[in-house]
Amino acid sequence: MWNAVGQIISTEARAMFNTGQSGLTFWAPNINIFRDPRWGRGQETVGEDPLVAAEFAAHFVLGMQGGPTKKTYGGDVDSPAASIDTTLVGKRREDTRQEGTRGRIHSRGEAAGRVARKKMRERGEGRRMESSENEGGLLKVSACCKHFTAYDLESWGGVDRHSFDAKVTKQDLEDTYQPPFRSCVQRGGASCIMCSYNAINGVPACADRRLLTNTARGAWSFDGYITSDCGAVADVIKAHHYTSTPEDTCNVTLSAGMDLNCGSFLREHASQAVARGKLAESTIDRAVRNLVKVQMRLGLFEGPGSGPWGRLGPADVATLAHSQLALEAARQGIVLLVNKNGTLPLGGEAASVALIGPHIDAGEAMLGNYFGPACHVTSPLAALRSSGLRVLPSPGCKDVSCADTSIFPDAIRTASAADVVLLFVGLDQTQEREGKDRVTLTLPGEQTELIKRVAAAAKRPVIVVILSGGPVDIKEAVGDANVGAILWAGYPGQAGGKAIADVLLGRYNPSGRLPVTWYPQAFVESVPMTDMRMRPDPERGYPGRSYRFYTPLRPDLAPIFEFGHGLSYSRFEYPDLTAPESWSGNGVSRGEPSDKRGSRREMEAQSSRSGLMPRGLDTWKGSLDYELNVASRDKRGADALSASLRERATKLLRHLASGFTKISSRVRAAQLYITQGADSQHDRELHQRASLKIKVSVTVQNTGSCTGQETVLLFVSPPEQAVREDGAALKSLIAFDKVELAPGERRNFAFTILVADLRIVDRNGERRLWLGKYVFKVGALQAGTYIGV
Repeated sequence: MWNAVGQIISTEARAMFNTGQSGLTFWAPNINIFRDPRWGRGQETVGEDPLVAAEFAAHFVLGMQGGPTKKTYGGDVDSPAASIDTTLVGKRREDTRQEGTRGRIHSRGEAAGRVARKKMRERGEGRRMESSENEGGLLKVSACCKHFTAYDLESWGGVDRHSFDAKVTKQDLEDTYQPPFRSCVQRGGASCIMCSYNAINGVPACADRRLLTNTARGAWSFDGYITSDCGAVADVIKAHHYTSTPEDTCNVTLSAGMDLNCGSFLREHASQAVARGKLAESTIDRAVRNLVKVQMRLGLFEGPGSGPWGRLGPADVATLAHSQLALEAARQGIVLLVNKNGTLPLGGEAASVALIGPHIDAGEAMLGNYFGPACHVTSPLAALRSSGLRVLPSPGCKDVSCADTSIFPDAIRTASAADVVLLFVGLDQTQEREGKDRVTLTLPGEQTELIKRVAAAAKRPVIVVILSGGPVDIKEAVGDANVGAILWAGYPGQAGGKAIADVLLGRYNPSGRLPVTWYPQAFVESVPMTDMRMRPDPERGYPGRSYRFYTPLRPDLAPIFEFGHGLSYSRFEYPDLTAPESWSGNGVSRGEPSDKRGSRREMEAQSSRSGLMPRGLDTWKGSLDYELNVASRDKRGADALSASLRERATKLLRHLASGFTKISSRVRAAQLYITQGADSQHDRELHQRASLKIKVSVTVQNTGSCTGQETVLLFVSPPEQAVREDGAALKSLIAFDKVELAPGERRNFAFTILVADLRIVDRNGERRLWLGKYVFKVGALQAGTYIGV
């Protein structure tokens, strides 16, 4: 989907370029991490998870710049992003079904990216990665990775983005903030990077040579152009006070590796900087070369109508196929948060439907932040009317701010007369946007009160639809017995109204999952937005951020909904799990199965607390886990890095690609005997051997009565010691995919995980493979069970 969206954008861009209506440089995608729920631009991103953001970056940029490719290149093994199986990309879904597995498409397993430089090869950091087919060749359009880096604050508590100094640890930078940018460059082959307004640890991003030259151009082999965000060069001197003269500012930004200034600062001061000897002409020459190179790859010197996309024109804009994709994207993005007693989908009871709330006739509000002129926008009101329903509209609020209750009475009367009540509430760009962060997570004004009063007056439990970019604290609605179902639609775009109607009426079975944690209001009252730390600090009352680290320190800090939450009209079960058996230092050996009765007892104890009742190991409803143990047989302890132990570990790693045995239903332990904290020689071996894999398979079955799509999420939890001593993530998404199943159909997924991708980023920003037990989990975070063996 991400790739297809990118392709359509670039096709329409080329078509409009050929008629003189558009340029070809697009400053997208925004791949910053949605770290704080208040961030006004979080709506532009794909959420809080670095793997998801890295996947999006690669797929979207490939679509924008020229599409998927079969070429592979060497790249940085540290990329946590999943592989794109190019043998599957672009194939019809029926073809992939015949293979019985699509798990590799979104697995961290076989990472891809661009050619690394000699320095990286010498460090042993090369492995086969993918990049744009047009690497160094023609570009359909130029895509830009933004905002580099650690940018996720507009204006909060007297601090704004132009002067904000983001204090980021090496660990958080490598583990959370950088992976999407690495993937965007190495796997997507992006031709542009945008440096951000903020400073990172005292250095403005657009003046940071370590970021722009050492990391992007050096470690990641970026060969496009680097632009500033608009006005960011002026911020270096005027907001950050990093330089003392305009001439020094020109020098420090261009010398850091920036090539283009969005704004007038360089135009006004660069000539004087050269004349005064503050700026070398060779530095300007380098910037010009980088810019012209991308212009040449775009074919700008040949003019419109030339090259492989020269025949695109007006007939290729806003086509039926493009509109259909916009609808499908909106449908896939809708998340069913709550569905009590099968309230949805609507059936014959919906003879008359009351539409209440400020978003019943949403048009432009559904387009979110930054959008082009849509030829047609379908509101929820229009879509439901066209479905043949008798619709009774009454907004209840004058606008999204819902400042008073003066028109509540009409909404309440309308609701009491209708068979079904739909409440459309949420946010819009008056509440969250570029330059504006939220100060609260609750619904604006009197919207929560509107839900309460209307629900109390309705004949049956009401349905709430939320439009917003960021998460909303709706715990009152969740706990209201008069609220039967809740949908989150995000900002669904031009076809959003029809997509929502399709889900409500059962014409489309929802399969979306939340890309962010939905925190309670207590979170923003306790956590300053300026604190960039991802990891918790209980001693200072800091709970951490994102599902990977968040540790509620009080009951009122518990999430409203977890990352990955999302319901369906179908019922999906995970009856079987495939795991590797034990490994020893002499190769692969057969392990002993876990105690079935003990495992089941623990499963029952855990599942009863989560509200899931097991029906035996063979038909477990919910999640299945298995544990991978990484341990040392060296009696001298984990720190004994003797030559013999390293040799044994190296020999073992060479055998990891073989000897896997499938098991059905039973959960077993697998042991990998290696040394902790391997030296640089061993680490290079681990980097280079892309064949060192772990295969995790899971069977998904649709036991419901309707066809549906299940989003399969694979999480991993590291050894507890790594969490305690090195601040490792409590859990991380390591692979994901989506499968469509008819009633009664079952499918097997095979996820391929590299041993290297189990490494933990330590406090120095280095990746290390820890000893201990790794627990893999399939299913939503709130529904799983850990099985002790």
